[in-house]
Amino acid sequence: MSNQKVVLVTNIPNQYRIPLFNELHQQLKGSGSELYVVFGAMGYQKRKSIIELSECNFNYEVLQSGLLHKVENKTGFLFYAGLLSVLKKLKASRIIVAGYSLATIKLWSRSFFCKTDYFIWSGSIEREGEQKSFLRSFQRKLLIRRGKAFIAYGSLAKKNFEELGAEASKVIAVGNTVDTNFFEQQVGKIRAELVSQTRKHLTYIGYLTPRKNVQLLLYVIKELLKYRNDFILEVIGDGENKEELEKYVEQNNLGQYVLFHGFLQKEELPKHLAISNCFLFQTDFDIWGLVLNEAMAAGIPCLSSVNAGATEDLIEEGITGFKVNFAESKQLAEKINWILNHPTEMAELGKKASNFIASNYSLPKCAERIISIL
Repeated sequence: MSNQKVVLVTNIPNQYRIPLFNELHQQLKGSGSELYVVFGAMGYQKRKSIIELSECNFNYEVLQSGLLHKVENKTGFLFYAGLLSVLKKLKASRIIVAGYSLATIKLWSRSFFCKTDYFIWSGSIEREGEQKSFLRSFQRKLLIRRGKAFIAYGSLAKKNFEELGAEASKVIAVGNTVDTNFFEQQVGKIRAELVSQTRKHLTYIGYLTPRKNVQLLLYVIKELLKYRNDFILEVIGDGENKEELEKYVEQNNLGQYVLFHGFLQKEELPKHLAISNCFLFQTDFDIWGLVLNEAMAAGIPCLSSVNAGATEDLIEEGITGFKVNFAESKQLAEKINWILNHPTEMAELGKKASNFIASNYSLPKCAERIISIL
């Protein structure tokens, strides 16, 4: 692929996406092509991550478009005002668009009078038990019908594309990833200098929202106390359920076993991952779950929710981690107790998990797969 200008249209600058875009830029540049990223807005209200646009090695533009905030989840709806004018100016050879946003609708409309191929990049999967929206499915089928090809986060997202009418040969599961080298290397450095500790550390990283349902972790902790009391659960993250969770901890006398850190920036995470004996990825629904990539890259034994898309692709049972239902608190407490009692076996599992991520879900690997379908 040479002498092409690939324009990628996405919502906002994100500290997890910028390293991948940098890698895409580097690989495209190596073949004589160019990446240009168009962001719909600078950020959402709920995002606390510090974004450094100076880290962008690629050319980009942030649209000065309106952002309609949603009060209930503090995100927003992007209008992508001025997108078509920017695309006309850039004269793109290929356009990648994230999800089924208003930007995708604009590209669909544009495709009737402009022949530039567009590729939809999505991680959307079906939520078990959730009633399907006819209008949403119909809209997505229309958008897919005129798409050139499709970039799925993982196998479940690939299946969803195909169920919406995309030809299987035109869909590639590229994986979803972050700068896994950062977590592998930084955690490794800190861990090498640690002294042995008697207290075991369990770790959760994520939003404290109804969808995550972190309350289930607290039920597991109560059950685990029937087996041992030499542990602490470190909860890293913030959200609307934090006060409720803290109240539950207080009422059930779990204060010495649960520690709430609040939101931490990416650079603050390695010191917590380095002392972690087990990573607990609880969610009631996630189309992927990048924290799982991070924890596995760091070589931590992971218990990953069956409700996360990433679990399907990253966890090989008993080899790279464990697939679990966090609603089964008694069985899960038994499993955590076993994990904490078998540090040698779990160290070996952690190494296999880290190697699996490095071999299959590194930035270069995922970027290669994206480029392969353009």
